[in-house]
This record gives sequence, structure tokens and C-alpha cells, in this order.
Amino acid sequence: MRWLGYFIGKNEHLQMLFISTIVPPSGASVRDVIEPFFRGVSCNKSIRTIEFISMDLLGGEVFTMLGSFFQNNHNLTNIKVFNCDFGDEGCRLFALAIG
Repeated sequence: MRWLGYFIGKNEHLQMLFISTIVPPSGASVRDVIEPFFRGVSCNKSIRTIEFISMDLLGGEVFTMLGSFFQNNHNLTNIKVFNCDFGDEGCRLFALAIG
């Protein structure tokens, strides 16, 4: 997933990104897989819509990992979260990430 995040980050034409359930390989945690992926995604400045669908948002920490993406991507107009449970703390982290 690290390489996928890297190439998404370098892409200048990608307008929509849909992220769904992530199943880590044997012996890895979701965090081990998702953190390097989002590090790459955070470099993208062309995405207009990002959707999180039925995935583990790690209590909202995903939004913290994407903080620079939310702050530096001025093309972003839509953030959609479907069927994801991230609780009160996740809501707070989301609000902080989008500023």
C-alpha cells in the first residue's frame, strides 16, 4: 500500500479517491498498512472528493494522518464518510484536521 499511496500523491489528475475496508497482510496491523499509504496520499493536490467507506478510521487517527492533505489540497471540495464508526474523539480529530 506504500507504493500505491506514493503514486496517488504524485498524480496531478486524480479527482476522486474512494477508500474502503483495508485488510492487512498476515502479521501486520491496519495501522502498519494505512500510515505509509496516507503519507503518500497527503502529497496529492488534485483530489476533489475523498470518500471513506466501511473502514476502520482508528478512532479518527486517520484524519490526523491526513492533516497535511486537508490543509494543502485547495481543490478538495467533498469529504464523505459512510458506515464508519469513529466516535466523539474521532469527530474532534476530524474537525481539527479540516481546520
